[in-house]
Amino acid sequence: MTFEKAEEDEDYGLPLQAPPATGYVRISDAEVEDLFHSLDANADGGISLEELRGAAKRKQLGLVTDDGPCMHILSAADTDGDGAISHPEFCNYIRAREELLVDLFNAIDASGEADGHVTPAELKAYLAHAFGKTVSEEQAKRLLARLDADGSGTLEVGELVRGSLFGAGGAEEIFQLWGSDPTYFYLELSGRKDHEPTPPWVSAVSGLLAGAITAATMCPLDVLKTRMQVAPLASPLQTAGIAGGLRHIAHTEGFRALYKGLSPSLLALLPNWAVYFTTYDVLKNYLHSHTEQAGSSLVQMGAASGAGLATLLATNPLWVAKTRIQTQDLPSVAASY
Repeated sequence: MTFEKAEEDEDYGLPLQAPPATGYVRISDAEVEDLFHSLDANADGGISLEELRGAAKRKQLGLVTDDGPCMHILSAADTDGDGAISHPEFCNYIRAREELLVDLFNAIDASGEADGHVTPAELKAYLAHAFGKTVSEEQAKRLLARLDADGSGTLEVGELVRGSLFGAGGAEEIFQLWGSDPTYFYLELSGRKDHEPTPPWVSAVSGLLAGAITAATMCPLDVLKTRMQVAPLASPLQTAGIAGGLRHIAHTEGFRALYKGLSPSLLALLPNWAVYFTTYDVLKNYLHSHTEQAGSSLVQMGAASGAGLATLLATNPLWVAKTRIQTQDLPSVAASY
């Protein structure tokens, strides 16, 4: 992948010839050298994918803080395709990114006074012009704050360059990384809605509706499954198959028998998914904000495990009642009561 200036490209919003950014001091060759050696952890003269991933976890890659973009960075910088970024490749990559970011800064700054300081209002105007993305003044402030290293309330070109130096695309990719931390503002482009943590009441209501639909739809099959689990091997239910088993229950006990246990099923499934979805979202948001594995499969697994345990503890008594109701008329079960 190469980095080239865009001619009023609607994806990047960069002008062909942006004026020089006010007060910008180019990254020195010595800084590039030091940066290369800090990333080349095993000092073998090349930066591997694993070294990039390790640097991301150590917060050495600016906006890149997880594994996702590292493969794209490697592909962009490793021009000879040998699986590692050599020193010359790294220098070329850094210079190309630096040029791209200076152009991006100039384009954002040109949305206002072009004085070398990007304000929230200028950032807001740039996003509306370049991407058709409407954000509030507060959201623009929160987005800008992520790269505002000196806390001045405005963004200078050096802060943008050094804060978002690593990546593998143009302006849209930069903004995707820039806005990827919900602490500031989760920005999504291309017409997608901003992601914010799901309110607990939305998860609860969604879970209740999902539980009701599931219980009503699946009750006949659940009755058949429970009956087959406890019926003797010689029972017609064991050989009739699904359709035959359902017909057998309806013929011998009446159609309503297919919905035995629906009440406790509703009582169980209604809170089942409400508890699961709510607990999952709460745990995921908590783990996201308190661990360095935000967005990883470990966070998803941890949230799912906790949600499953909470659901089991909340609904297990109702499942016991449902099973008892569905099987109480079977002779083999009735004899044991």
